[in-house]
Amino acid sequence: MKRTNTTKCERRAAMAKRVQPRIAGIPVEFGSRLNSPAWSDVSEAGRFWTWRRVLEIRDGIAQFLGLPKGALDEDGTLADAELELDRRRVLIEQLKPFDEMARKSDTTLAAALKNYTEMEALWRSDPVAGFSVVCLNMGKNPLAVIEEISANMRAAKAAQQMGAI
Repeated sequence: MKRTNTTKCERRAAMAKRVQPRIAGIPVEFGSRLNSPAWSDVSEAGRFWTWRRVLEIRDGIAQFLGLPKGALDEDGTLADAELELDRRRVLIEQLKPFDEMARKSDTTLAAALKNYTEMEALWRSDPVAGFSVVCLNMGKNPLAVIEEISANMRAAKAAQQMGAI
């Protein structure tokens, strides 16, 4: 295979012309900052590869922050991503007490929420079964809880009747 005397930059320029239409998200003008006078001496291929690296770095930063690709603005600032990060911080703060409760019960917040929502769904679909599951979850016999509730209701009714006399 014979090698031609082309420079690395020329080879990249030729490659850029072949792949540029296939790379989505990279504007033809390479972004306003890459069209400034400071970049006037840089070839189109050089600007193309620079812009491509900028996008890769930007998406890498977004991924590191736990944000979706393209969450950062074109110039790499956070803008909408900053709002998303603030929302996540507030959410984490709101969930802290529940996370601590879950840890005290030797479980995770996700497992506790799953357990809670399953119990609530069962309570709505079958109140008797839901009541039994809640009692058992608290470590109590459902029949003993029913007896305790009945005794309290009888005592309240007796006290109410005594007050009416």
